[in-house]
Amino acid sequence: MEPPAAPPPKVSVVVPNYNHGRFLRQRLQSVFTQTYRDFEVIYLDDASTDDSNDVFREFAGQPGVRAVYGTRNSGSPFGQWNKGVALARGEYVWIAESDDAADPRFLETLVPVLDRHPAVGLVHCGFRRIDERGETTRDSEGWWSELDPVRWARDFVGPGRDELAFLGRWNVISNASGVLLRKDVYRRVGGADESMRLAGDWLLWIQMLLVSDAAFVARPLNLWRWHPATLREQAVRSGVERREIARVLRFYAARTGASARAVESSYHVDKGRAEVRAGRVARALGHASAALRLRPLDRDGWRLMLRALAALRPRFVQ
Repeated sequence: MEPPAAPPPKVSVVVPNYNHGRFLRQRLQSVFTQTYRDFEVIYLDDASTDDSNDVFREFAGQPGVRAVYGTRNSGSPFGQWNKGVALARGEYVWIAESDDAADPRFLETLVPVLDRHPAVGLVHCGFRRIDERGETTRDSEGWWSELDPVRWARDFVGPGRDELAFLGRWNVISNASGVLLRKDVYRRVGGADESMRLAGDWLLWIQMLLVSDAAFVARPLNLWRWHPATLREQAVRSGVERREIARVLRFYAARTGASARAVESSYHVDKGRAEVRAGRVARALGHASAALRLRPLDRDGWRLMLRALAALRPRFVQ
């Protein structure tokens, strides 16, 4: 008689990777040192040309580890997400991006939230932003304060549409590595849009929260790495970010009954204000111009334009 099959793990940790060999060891160490142990790891390499797979082999002998090696780069991270979820045996999925890392208590803290609240489709958490060397450059305190000074300062569980209201202004679930999601909800909405290169996560969160609730843990359990080679930085320079965000906001407006022009204009105003605070005046002026093209008489757009011009003036005076 054959022994009974082992029960599936509660969590599937999907690690999609492309040329992040220099960060991959820290990422995998942060997975295998989790205090919560009921998980499998699915490593998906998207035809890396660096030493990523040599690094992975150091961990390949751990229990519950599977690897899929692509022979041709897919060009989009979201195809890898869908592949990982299709392979996942767990009820919950953590898409642990290969250039990020995590606190050892990430799963220990987030898994019980989904266990206790079956209507919650995803739970996300606070973060610490780290640089190429792994040094902390900021934390999530204040990250969301422009939108709401108290909402993300504490843990909550609530209707998906409450979080959705903010997703119409900004991707408030900005880093997938800080999310634990329910696999059946991911599948119910059709998964991630593989035609996107950057904003497919934002679109996915909107789709999931149209049909499920949301939860948040304020503790900074996710280590979100920012570095010049990120897909985000490349997408900003190429214009991909701008085009995909417009797509997401139009989808949001269509599903919620909002005015697409108003939603896009408000996004540009919010982003422009953030750029002024960061001292990136040229970007702020670009957002102000975009907001006013959409709504020429909008007061917030004009206020942003004047604020950006005022910030620009001292440079000419000098």
